[in-house]
Amino acid sequence: MGLRLALGSTPRQAQALLLRAVAWPVIIAVAAGAAIVLAGISHIQPLLSGISYTDPLAPTAAVSIIGALTIAASWRSVRMLVRQEPIETLRTM
Repeated sequence: MGLRLALGSTPRQAQALLLRAVAWPVIIAVAAGAAIVLAGISHIQPLLSGISYTDPLAPTAAVSIIGALTIAASWRSVRMLVRQEPIETLRTM
């Protein structure tokens, strides 16, 4: 990333590139997790208290929150990387 910034890429372009690279696996994992939870929720109904297996909101919300936290953590790292001087990024490699 330091090389991209050193060659003239704007910080906004670098942020977009990194966040896209992080977002796709997270989106796929959240969708797969939600599908698995919704498919298997009837099997874990005895373990759930106060949640009906026909209520998809709670497990889907939990999976979505985990995905959102992952993106937020990535955003913080990306911001720190882009704010650093390109030469410093290259030096630490």
